[in-house]
Amino acid sequence: MSSIRNSGQIKEIKEILNAELGYFGSPNTKHDSVECSICESIANFLFTKNGFALYRCSDCEFLFAPINTPNNSISDFFENSKAIDLYTSKVIENEAARKSAIFRPLAKRIIATHPEAKKILEIGCGAGLLLDELRLAGLGTIDIQGVEVNRFAAERSIEKGHNIFPGAIDDFKGENFDVVVFWAFLDHIPDPLALFRRINGLLGNGGLLIFGNANYAGFEASIMGTESHIYSVPERLSFFTPRTLEILCHEAGFNNTSIEGSGNLDLEIVKDWWENNPEIPKNDFLYSVMNNHEIAQNFTLFLQKTLLTSHLTVNTWK
Repeated sequence: MSSIRNSGQIKEIKEILNAELGYFGSPNTKHDSVECSICESIANFLFTKNGFALYRCSDCEFLFAPINTPNNSISDFFENSKAIDLYTSKVIENEAARKSAIFRPLAKRIIATHPEAKKILEIGCGAGLLLDELRLAGLGTIDIQGVEVNRFAAERSIEKGHNIFPGAIDDFKGENFDVVVFWAFLDHIPDPLALFRRINGLLGNGGLLIFGNANYAGFEASIMGTESHIYSVPERLSFFTPRTLEILCHEAGFNNTSIEGSGNLDLEIVKDWWENNPEIPKNDFLYSVMNNHEIAQNFTLFLQKTLLTSHLTVNTWK
């Protein structure tokens, strides 16, 4: 399994996380259907995870777990979570691999996509890995800021000399950014449309929002079903497909949206899951694909081109 993610680390973090979920209140009440908060269409009950009912919109495909928890309770969770503290520590331990595989290419992509950008904000900046790479790629000429609600992660980023707002994005004061970026952040937000409208207000005219997030229509979730790490309810509350993200951007006032399949760990994640859970029947054909390096690489390229990777990268403009 890649050094970026392994099942042992995930299990350790989940054990701590399970003890912290009281921040989210009691499991929600199951109904046959509810209203989608993105497009206001009907969302029908799909399944229950960790006691929380999840609903899938019949139009935009938004999959979500409604909760009645005050926003400050959710903010308190992310600010003080020991599970997130541990995750941050694991990220720091293998930050060289993460920078090489994810954040260095992303920083270069941001600069290339908006070469005139002089002011960049990252939401949920964690320990500052992307900010590190943006600082290098921008050669010190770009105003780079971060927002991070988790106290431990914010402190690690501040220690590196980054300009960090240690709190929730709703409390951040700023405007006229050329680029706003976030990574693996959106699925934790109970009201994604409100977040995107907030981001729209942070950007100047012609500004770029670039983000990466999980795709529940991707290979990993399709094979692993509700056992996929994607469905870590209620820590994660919102789940997306390419169609959901296109509609979300449009509803929040963005345009010229482009989406690409950027995940490259799907096969490794599923293979690791099968090998660590031998009681789960595995697909022998797919398993043979995973064990042939050249075929696995080509299959991953196929997943990327068809937007069937478990991770997507989106560019959208104000």
